[in-house]
Amino acid sequence: MGSKSHKGESNPRSRLTEAKVREIRMSIRVVEAMEARGEFIPPEYTMKNIAKVHGVSVVTIYKIKSGERWGHVK
Repeated sequence: MGSKSHKGESNPRSRLTEAKVREIRMSIRVVEAMEARGEFIPPEYTMKNIAKVHGVSVVTIYKIKSGERWGHVK
């Protein structure tokens, strides 16, 4: 009796698109590269700001980063 879950954009409640998820991942990679080089991370690249810009929670950003959410998007 379970309902079929909708992944990604096919979920009517989704706030993100696959393109936005790719953009988020690119921002995360920039932050990780800057951290690895010991560089200052500008405020616009914080996880909190990335979440705010895309209208999602910081938890969602971390779940995208880990692949727990939107893992099917490469």
